[in-house]
Amino acid sequence: MPEEPIFNLRVAGTNIRFLRVDSSFSIRYNGSEKHFLVRNSLASPDSFINYDGRIIKRSINEFPNWAIVFKGKPWGNYESPYNWHVGISDKKVAIHINFIESNDLNNACIVIDPELKTVDLLLDSKESQYEFFPYLNPIGVLLQIYLLHFAGGFMLHGSSVVLNDMGFVFSGLSGIGKSTMAGLWQQQGATVINDDRLAIMPFDNGFHAHNTPMPYYDDYPKSAPIKALFLLEQSTQHTYRKLSRSEAVVRVMANCMQHFHTSDYVIKHIEILTEFVNRVPVYHLGFTPTADVVDFVLKLIENDHQ
Repeated sequence: MPEEPIFNLRVAGTNIRFLRVDSSFSIRYNGSEKHFLVRNSLASPDSFINYDGRIIKRSINEFPNWAIVFKGKPWGNYESPYNWHVGISDKKVAIHINFIESNDLNNACIVIDPELKTVDLLLDSKESQYEFFPYLNPIGVLLQIYLLHFAGGFMLHGSSVVLNDMGFVFSGLSGIGKSTMAGLWQQQGATVINDDRLAIMPFDNGFHAHNTPMPYYDDYPKSAPIKALFLLEQSTQHTYRKLSRSEAVVRVMANCMQHFHTSDYVIKHIEILTEFVNRVPVYHLGFTPTADVVDFVLKLIENDHQ
C-alpha cells in the first residue's frame, strides 16, 4: 500500500506528493495558492507526472555542496530580495536560494532527482516554528522551471486566454501589451488563463498553457489547448506575419524563463521548443489596443486553417 501523502501540490500537469514535513513547519492552506493544494489524496489524474516530496529543516552547512554551474539574481525590486545558484551532481539538481532580508528564511535548497522522481525542500528557517507554502517566491518558480523541462515543457513570459475552446498565447517584452491583450479578450467573453507567467506542457498531439500559483491574488488551476502563439508588437494598425519554424524557435526562446547551464539541458530545451513550433503556429502580431483585435486574430486563424 503506497504511503499516504500529507498533501499534494498540483501545478501544470505535475503532482508532488509530500510524504514528509518536519515538525518545525506547518503548511499554509489558506493563502492565495490554496486551490493548487490537495490534502490526503493518493490518486492524481493519469495525465499528471508524479514526484515524491519532503520538506526538511536543515542548516546551510547541510545543503548539498555540488559543482556550481549557474548563478542568478531576481529581476526588479522584491520585498524579500534573494540570490541563488544551481549545482548539479550526475542527473540531480540542487537550487540554493539565499534570502537577504527575509523575516522567516535564511536559506532554502531545492533538490530534484528526475530519475527517482523526488523533490526535497531543505529549509534553513530563522524560527523554530514556521508556516510555509511550497510555492513561496522564488522557490515555486525555480522548481517549476525544472519540472517542466524534465517533462518536455517550458515556462514562458506571456498571457493566455481561451475562447470557444481555443487557447491563444501572447508573448513579448515587458510592457509590450500582454496583459492589455488578455483584458481585451476578456471583454469579448474569453477566460484569462494568466496574464504574466505561463507553464507550457505537451498534451496529446499539442501543447497546453497552464497558470501557476500567483502571490498576490487567488486563482484556480486553469489550462487550455494552444491554438496559436503570438509575439506582440505595438503598432498603428493590426498586422500579422506567420513565422518560419526556425525563426519561431529563436523568438519564443527569447521569452522563456530559462537558465540552463550545460549542453544537454540547452539541447533538450531547443528540442522542446522545436517540437512546440512543429505543433503550434507562431505569428508576429502588430496591434493597437482596441477591441477589434479579437476578431482580427480569430479571422486570421480561420483563414490560415482552411
